[in-house]
Amino acid sequence: MIHTSVPGHPEHATSGVTFRPNAAADVVGGLWCPVSPRAVSQGAIDLAQHEALDWSQKTGLVRSPGEWAWAAAWNVAAFAARVYADADDLALAAQWILWMDVIDDAVETLTPAGTMALLEPLTCVFVYGEHRPDGCSADSLAEPLADLWRRTKAGMSETWCDRISRLWQQCAAAMPWEAAIRAAGKPPPLDDYIHHRATAGAAHLALALTEGLYKYELPDALHHSGPLNVLRMLACDQICWANDLFSLDREVQRGDVLNLVLVLEQAPHGLSRTHALETTLHMANERMQALMLLVDTLPAYQRALRLHPAERTLMDQAVDTIEQWVAGSLEFHRLSTRHTDHYMGRTNPFRSHVHPMVPNGYGPGFQEPCDAE
Repeated sequence: MIHTSVPGHPEHATSGVTFRPNAAADVVGGLWCPVSPRAVSQGAIDLAQHEALDWSQKTGLVRSPGEWAWAAAWNVAAFAARVYADADDLALAAQWILWMDVIDDAVETLTPAGTMALLEPLTCVFVYGEHRPDGCSADSLAEPLADLWRRTKAGMSETWCDRISRLWQQCAAAMPWEAAIRAAGKPPPLDDYIHHRATAGAAHLALALTEGLYKYELPDALHHSGPLNVLRMLACDQICWANDLFSLDREVQRGDVLNLVLVLEQAPHGLSRTHALETTLHMANERMQALMLLVDTLPAYQRALRLHPAERTLMDQAVDTIEQWVAGSLEFHRLSTRHTDHYMGRTNPFRSHVHPMVPNGYGPGFQEPCDAE
């Protein structure tokens, strides 16, 4: 469901940005993607959803009936079925998405120091795995991650595991930047936003996890090849900027300024809200167009480099992974209620899902809906 209007909901100013209910609803229909996500049976989705929620309780990621109900509404298995359709274990893919959603909401109100404190135990998991030193604390986010990481890296090479660990560390290094921007209450410059958005949003990490979930692996030479590097960048930008259109109302109402529409609107010589929406749509579609044009050149690239058939097969599989992530993410955004949960009249319990040792946990300037419970 795309943002529904809220009868009687007044416009109001938050962090200097005007809230207009349903502001992007007329624009998101213009998002272009010529790729169709593969279908997964509803029975498989339902089973994966049940297993993901059961896992979240057993591992302590979800700690109360309120958190369980909120997590269930995210429909993480439906998302996994669209972006990880060929996963050996769809439930494992859904569990990764559920964990990432919890992290995404948990850091939303933290200061930079609080964000770093929250993420440090998670970095220990990626770096040390089952052999974490005594200094690495265990908490309700690290222990579920340890289980996910153990199962995902099974059968994968040390090189691949190191690659994922580095991607996580890049993501964790970028998240405090987001926290500082939120605390300041002012959108960042456009070039800074483009540079940080996909990394801090874990888009590169989520895309790279596909290999571990599908149990195939690119050698370094292919992974870092020019076309695949550029395709990943284009895809992650498109995914994040499309997300910005769908989540605009939610973020503005909550005082979150990390959104491309708001970056364009608040920049020097800034755009009107209507023009900023149209420009964000154009930028997302430009990335999609560039991605598809680059894909068309790959046969010539493979011939020019005289890639062996096995290398071509791996590259084709990587390209399919990228295309499916873009297509699946867009389709799920059109159906998901995750970006309309601010209309529920209840406090998101995961926005306070922080480790007891996090210093200065909550940043200023954030508004919660009234708790109806």
